[in-house]
Formats: sequence, C-alpha cells, structure tokens
Amino acid sequence: MESGKLTPWLLSQEVRQSQYGFTLIELLVSILAFSALMYISALSFSMFLTRWNTEKTEIYSHMAFLRKLWLLEDSLESAIDYFVPYSTRRGRETWEPYFIGRAQSVSYVTLSPIISPGCPAVVRLQAEKDVTTGKLSLVYKEWSLKGTYLNSFEDMPGYPRSVVLIDGLEKIAIQYYGSREVTLDPVSLRFVTKFGWDDSYSGHEFHALPTKIKLFITSPNGSLDTVIELKGHNPYKWAFFNDVHG
Repeated sequence: MESGKLTPWLLSQEVRQSQYGFTLIELLVSILAFSALMYISALSFSMFLTRWNTEKTEIYSHMAFLRKLWLLEDSLESAIDYFVPYSTRRGRETWEPYFIGRAQSVSYVTLSPIISPGCPAVVRLQAEKDVTTGKLSLVYKEWSLKGTYLNSFEDMPGYPRSVVLIDGLEKIAIQYYGSREVTLDPVSLRFVTKFGWDDSYSGHEFHALPTKIKLFITSPNGSLDTVIELKGHNPYKWAFFNDVHG
C-alpha cells in the first residue's frame, strides 16, 4: 500500500477508536477516585460537625454555669441584716441579724432570691455529697418571706424550693471575713476592731453580717475562688436596734 493512501486509513482508524469512549478499567478507576474523594470529604465534614457540637455544648454549659454563679453572687451581695429575737444563755433576749455561716453551708436573708424574685427570702446554701459517686453538689434552698417572717434564730425554715447550682465537685469551702475582736487602744482610748477570715460566722455573735464571703470550689476541670462583698454589712445598726427595742 502506498504511503499516500496509508495516512487516511490510519486517521480513520483513530477516529473510529475514539468513538468507543473510556475503557471499563478507566471508568472503574475514575469511580474509585471519586468515591475516595467523597469519603474523605464526608469524613472531614462529620468530624467538623462532631467537634462543633461538642464545643457548642461546652460553651452552653459554661454559659449556664456563669449565669448560676452570677445569680448566686447577686443573692449574697443583697444579703440584709434581718433582725430576729435571740435568747442568750443567761435568758436575756436581744435582736440579732440572721446569719449562720459554716464551712460548707450558709443561711441568710436576701433581697435577690434566685427562685422567687421580687420578695425577700431566707436562703440556705450548702454542700451535699452523693453517696454513689462521692462527688459534692452546691445546693441552693429558698423560703420566701412573702406573707410571713422569721420568729427567731431557732425558727428553722422548711425550704420548700431548692435547685442544684453546681454538681460533680470535689471540694466546697466557704469562708467569712468580718470583725473577729474588739479591743481598747490604751493610747487613743478608742475601740479598735480587728478583721480576719474564718470558717464560721454567726450574726448573733458579732452583731452584724460579715463584710465578705469567699467561695472556693474544686472540680475535675479546675478550681474557682471568688470573693463576694456583702452590701448589707452595718456594724452600727445592732446598737440602735436593741436600744429601740429596749
């Protein structure tokens, strides 16, 4: 066959072969590559969604924790020196501010209750231990003073409403900063009040609320140490109140 006639024949053969498209192997390789690409994309997107949902849950949980802590701080800051009768060991009755502070509990009267806002309430904040897990919970209990009042220091409220503020804790400690001792300065002949921190504080003993409360909690995620200043601290109100009531 002459070369001049061979060239058109080869071209016709190439055109004829190109009309057949991809081979089966080429098609399978293309499908496999596309499937691998889609799998990697879907896996990456799934990992992104999982991480996003986890972080979103942690953010919401942290926001809820901060909100409860803010409400608790507001309740403590708004504690008032609510005077009630107190019978001394000598049988004498005096009027004392209702406040009972212990290492893991505190009872007081606040103008900003968490559960029933709008009316003063008696509050008890205490640590409760889960016998199953051994973890501690910070429990807030409340008794509204709407239509009622405390009769004395011995009048223990029933606390019909309560809420767990924080759970899963390893340690809960409460300290109180207030007047610890009153002495007479021999030079100036004036009474000097010494302040300090302690694990307990009673309104009938010091005749006033503490000036500050320190709340220390430890969880598996870390520790929190916050100091709250009580606005209702008034060291002069007790003398005036008892003079009025004789």
